[in-house]
Amino acid sequence: MVGPFFEAKGGLPANVNGLAGSATTSAAVARRIWKNPRNWYANLQNAKFPGGAVRGQLYRGDW
Repeated sequence: MVGPFFEAKGGLPANVNGLAGSATTSAAVARRIWKNPRNWYANLQNAKFPGGAVRGQLYRGDW
């Protein structure tokens, strides 16, 4: 499943060095992520690295 966070057609400003955001999904997908977050990851892509510039594995956390 692909869930876009945002789109910056003109690219991000040069002074941006961090991003934050959220996306919505169905209750069914949210339950699947909650039950086994290790099966899911975030993959940020850009023009230079269309296959993925940054990848982050999801995990349940320490709470």
